Amino acid sequence: MFKYIFFLSLIAGIYLSATSTLFPPQNNNPFLKLSLESIDNDNDLFLSFSDIQQRRLKYEKQKQKAKAQERIRQSKRLEEIGNAKIARKKRKKEIQLQILKDQKIAKEKALEQIEYARIFREKMLKKIVSERIILLKQEAQKEAEQKALQESKVKSKTVKHMNIVKNVRKKKKYALVAKKNKRLLTAHIDLSQQKMYVYLEDTLLHKWSVSTARRGYVTPLGEYQPLYLERMHYSKKYHNSPMPYSIFFKGGYAVHGTNSLRQLGKIASHGCVRLHPAHAKSLYTLVRKYGKDNSVIAISR
Repeated sequence: MFKYIFFLSLIAGIYLSATSTLFPPQNNNPFLKLSLESIDNDNDLFLSFSDIQQRRLKYEKQKQKAKAQERIRQSKRLEEIGNAKIARKKRKKEIQLQILKDQKIAKEKALEQIEYARIFREKMLKKIVSERIILLKQEAQKEAEQKALQESKVKSKTVKHMNIVKNVRKKKKYALVAKKNKRLLTAHIDLSQQKMYVYLEDTLLHKWSVSTARRGYVTPLGEYQPLYLERMHYSKKYHNSPMPYSIFFKGGYAVHGTNSLRQLGKIASHGCVRLHPAHAKSLYTLVRKYGKDNSVIAISR
């Protein structure tokens, strides 16, 4: 009996040593559990070989299953890595396409800017040329105006000189007429200038603006001696119009004052010679002072 027990324990020890050598101990190793349990439970030492074989087969199945799961995980991992590579390649290609697209857009924008700059330069050149042309035209026009102004000044000086000479001749003429006729006072009316020159012998006393006959009416030319004087006369022919300080020299023609002061220096009357009321009063006073016989009214163009 003891021999039999010793023999079984020897076989179990050999088996355990063999299994520990063939199957290293792991966390889930059933043989390690078996060896540990065999220490706690003496009944496990008497397991049959078939039970041990079943446990071994079970362990092999679990190991194969774990390997299969590991292969599945590795295949999934490889698939994920492959998908990631494909995604990276795709993303890289998209980035390259986007870069090419951006470069193309940037190139088009640069070309547009260059074209815009060219058009802008052309416009600026046209504007500068047009402004230069306008400036040259203005300068030419200014020079022409200055030339015309100088010519007009020369012409006006010439005309003024001629008028001065003409007036001097007229003054001398009527001064000589007054001296010849022994007239002390001469009132010369120039129709072309609408002016009256009052002389006392050879001395010019006054120069006044007058209004003589407008179109359709006549102021008689010639030399006249005053006929009569009226302090205030009212025209029966022209709506009883007032004629202050009237000096009649021919029929109904007279030198008199007027209220139409704005028309002095222009043709406006019905034939009479109109004066400012103050000037008419001065002439009226002079004629009364020196007498009608020593006064003459000369009218010329």
